[in-house]
Amino acid sequence: MAPGTVSFQEMLTEQLKDPDFREDWERTAIARAVAIQVIKFRAEQGLSQTALARRLGVSQSVVGRLELGEHEPKLSTLRRLTQVLGLRFSLDIYPEGQPALTTPADGARVERIASDGVELLVSTG
Repeated sequence: MAPGTVSFQEMLTEQLKDPDFREDWERTAIARAVAIQVIKFRAEQGLSQTALARRLGVSQSVVGRLELGEHEPKLSTLRRLTQVLGLRFSLDIYPEGQPALTTPADGARVERIASDGVELLVSTG
């Protein structure tokens, strides 16, 4: 890294000290995980947002919003994504006091978040 530059992780660690930023970061964790996979799929397939939108049966603007990773997609949109992109989405709920999710065997993990005593592992794979 060039002198005077800061890594993404260093910058994120610093920004997460701000309670407002942390709240927003935690709120959008799932949306960011979906965005990463949609962008990855489009890049691998050489598709435009419009072409992917046609496959999903949605408008290009819906794909654009998904890729921004700022708002959680509807369950119906996640269902379409699983069919078209070949992704699997999983939600596991555990009783209080038990560990939340563990990292999948293949290591596909986006992040672990702790907020108000609740842990969430956002993973794709």
